[in-house]
Amino acid sequence: MKAVRTRPAWLGWLLAALAVALLAWLLRLVPLADILAVLSQLEFSQVLLLLLVNAGIVLLMGLRWWLILAALGHRLPFLAVTRYRLAAFGVSYFTPGPHFGGEPLQVYFVRQRHSVPGSRALAAISMDKVLELLVNFAFLALGLALVSHLGLLGELPLRGLGLAATLLALLPLLYLIVIFLGGRPLARLASRRPRRWSTGLVNTEMALAELAAHPGTMLQALAASLLVWAALLFEYWLALRVLGLSLSLLHIIAILTASRFAMLAPTPGALGALEAAQVFALNALGFDPAYGLSLSLLIRGRDVFFGLLGLWWGGAGLRAW
Repeated sequence: MKAVRTRPAWLGWLLAALAVALLAWLLRLVPLADILAVLSQLEFSQVLLLLLVNAGIVLLMGLRWWLILAALGHRLPFLAVTRYRLAAFGVSYFTPGPHFGGEPLQVYFVRQRHSVPGSRALAAISMDKVLELLVNFAFLALGLALVSHLGLLGELPLRGLGLAATLLALLPLLYLIVIFLGGRPLARLASRRPRRWSTGLVNTEMALAELAAHPGTMLQALAASLLVWAALLFEYWLALRVLGLSLSLLHIIAILTASRFAMLAPTPGALGALEAAQVFALNALGFDPAYGLSLSLLIRGRDVFFGLLGLWWGGAGLRAW
């Protein structure tokens, strides 16, 4: 039992060491003076504009969850939902694996602050994550296919990666289809666990089936996801623009695809992987690697700022309760 508890700590230290080693290698590859030369072009007004755009993206990221909760009969204040979503992002960002970790906090807030039943709160966050994974992996698959077809990133095995992303996108889609058809796969798997586990999952998957049976809600939630991706593309265009680069939409898709693929790395905030992906993508497109690290620093600064804001808001909410 002791070994089981200590293994994650060792794994965390190993991943952190790898991330630091990768960052050190990148800094040796790209002189610090070149990075500072690129960043020195930035003006305060441009940084402020980027923050405002990012604030708009934060609002959009809470929209899908808010729509799902409303479809279940719980119309919560939108800004409160955005605050809970940002708090969850802060937890997920600073822990290994940037896509998961803060969801229990979201469930806790809507249960304690707004009296949403546990099974329905869990169903709402589950549907939110299922749709997020579906759209994210679909974009990744399409982006990799496009980049591979145009040969934008050299000889990487992008077709194989695109196939893997497609299969990953199909998993949440298949789960939704099974739920819609009346299946309860997770509850079935938990049937050998204590009764409270299976009962809770049955109630949760019943609420998921209720959501899946409303195509209007699903379309609205998917539209919210597409709005987030459109905003992310605009943000990348703007960030590259203020760094002095004017790229085509296809090039921006290639860079964003590399970024999202790097975000699958299990280190906190994809530390090291994100920087390497941006350096490689911009270098493959014929630009100085200093632009890749400069772009990574802008992204990292944005995420750290909003992650810390989310942790502060979340902590303040827990203390107030």
